[in-house]
Amino acid sequence: MAPRARLEAHRPILQRLASTRDIPSRWRAALCVPGLLALLALGGCETTPDDVTPTAAPSPAAIASTPAATPTPPPAPEPTPPASDTPAPRPLGDFGDAPDGVSAGYPNPRVIGRFPTRLSSLTAEGPGAHVRRPGLDRLGSDVTTESDADDPTDIDGVPNLVNQDAGDDGVLGLSVSLAPPRAVAQLTVAVSLGLAAPAGPRRINVLIDIDRDGRWTSPAEWVLRNWEVDLEPGASETFVSPGFSMLDGEVLPEGAWMRVLLTRESLAGEPWDGSGSWEFGEVEDYRLALPEISRPDGSRPALGVVECPGPLQWVEAVVVLEAACAVTNIGEEGDFTARVVRSAGSVTLVPDTVASETLHAGATRTATFVLVRADAETNWRVRPITVSLAGQVDSGVVVLGLTPHRTALSVGPADPDVRTFDRDAQEDYFDITNLSPMEGFGFADIQRVALGTAAIDSVGLDILRRAYFTVGGLSGAVAGDYVAAIIDMVDPIPLADSALGWRVSLALEANDDPQDNWRPRVRDFDLYQGTDHWYELIYLPTLDPVWRIQRRVAQAPSQALPSNAVAFIDGRRVVLLIPESELERANADLRFRVMTFVHEPDDPSGTVEPSMADVFPPLDQPLQTFGPRTDPLG
Repeated sequence: MAPRARLEAHRPILQRLASTRDIPSRWRAALCVPGLLALLALGGCETTPDDVTPTAAPSPAAIASTPAATPTPPPAPEPTPPASDTPAPRPLGDFGDAPDGVSAGYPNPRVIGRFPTRLSSLTAEGPGAHVRRPGLDRLGSDVTTESDADDPTDIDGVPNLVNQDAGDDGVLGLSVSLAPPRAVAQLTVAVSLGLAAPAGPRRINVLIDIDRDGRWTSPAEWVLRNWEVDLEPGASETFVSPGFSMLDGEVLPEGAWMRVLLTRESLAGEPWDGSGSWEFGEVEDYRLALPEISRPDGSRPALGVVECPGPLQWVEAVVVLEAACAVTNIGEEGDFTARVVRSAGSVTLVPDTVASETLHAGATRTATFVLVRADAETNWRVRPITVSLAGQVDSGVVVLGLTPHRTALSVGPADPDVRTFDRDAQEDYFDITNLSPMEGFGFADIQRVALGTAAIDSVGLDILRRAYFTVGGLSGAVAGDYVAAIIDMVDPIPLADSALGWRVSLALEANDDPQDNWRPRVRDFDLYQGTDHWYELIYLPTLDPVWRIQRRVAQAPSQALPSNAVAFIDGRRVVLLIPESELERANADLRFRVMTFVHEPDDPSGTVEPSMADVFPPLDQPLQTFGPRTDPLG
């Protein structure tokens, strides 16, 4: 192609270059030499003082060798604005206000906020998060525009950095449920669409600097991904997010920075660091804060999350059981209290209130309960005493709201068809001297009995000691394996009555030697007949102490033997714990009889006044077997 034809083919490109004022002066001068002007009639080659470049005049030979061109009138020159050193203003958009290159404001003062917020952020590959055409799609009702997060000419009068965006009004609250296994958070936001906005869903993405390292780099910190919300153009609606976790290990991230982004399109990639540019939507950044809760005395409650085990089961012959719930403080240092409320069933649980010493942030302690068996399935609610607080938002700070949680604790028999307790007919007192029926006191009238084992340690023993009236074992009882007897009376047992003596006896066939069993000495039948080991819980107002546990054997019935047995009285119930080490026979081979006596303080044998007694099983029946059974009720 001839040189002139090549020039003609590139006329449009040369024309644009020549008319562009932003290209370097030496390029424009080269294009606007007289030869090119004459050949292509290029416009835009007007010069300014800054554009003038000295050039040598062409030689006559050069002029003679230039082909003649048809004169073409040049286009009318466009007015050229005067030269200025001030750069053209950048277009306005909506930016966030999380710290970018400055202190994050965390408890560790060395942490620098490296959140991509400035347009030319040095903390991410992409630009700082911004929306180029804000207004139609909004978080809340307001949106501000600026040329950058640190724009000194910000329209609202203050540059965004740090946490100074006056249009951050989309987040209405952030509430945390104190529910196990991880505290669940939910975000409440308001979204508005202009009348000219198109229909269709919008997406909300949320980042929280959970580990408080000054970046949004962990996948776990992208707590809400492309959460879809729907509303009509011109509408404003409030939305509550799905639940998400925001724990830093075991604590809430006090002071963490959160970014909330509204867009029309979904975000992809893994992870999202908070950077990017979008045509429509809004970017809002907030700092999170824990609620300031204090009592009149200045103390502060812990934000306790209680996690109890799944449904417990009574197995084999266990009649006293421990249950442990974990209590974790996910807030700042404080004390913890929880109440236990029974919602169904008849199992006894102690204590009904759990209180702790001060719990440090993130610390976990064990709340131990002792359960005393009943045949019915039983459920409780373990309710932490924590105030319910609504979340608050003020000046770009989101104060977390709190929702207390009642954790379920339940226990039931492994086999509901196998019973543990045997019932005794009521009002079946008799005279101990002649076995004749008589009226007696309800506090010594046996109603039902169970003999099994206790799965309990020293913590459980201490709980029972604190909860109930305790006899014996104050210094000698230790954690271990126990045979446990539960004996329920018709009426509550008096703990002090100077006019009466009272005792309850558990007589056992506790070894495999039938030759050492007790035999009748006075009458043809004796209450202790066929037993070799006796435990008696005794109240006698003439003794000191008035309450005691006495252990005896049939071979030396008048001699009190040392024992680590301990008894607990709860209203009308006696719980007797006997260390298995004091018994020679396996639990499954134990046989027993329970007896009660009420007598005059100075006449336990009934020589002057009748001594009233009750016994289970009845005297005409054999000793009762250990553990659960399915035979007819006694």
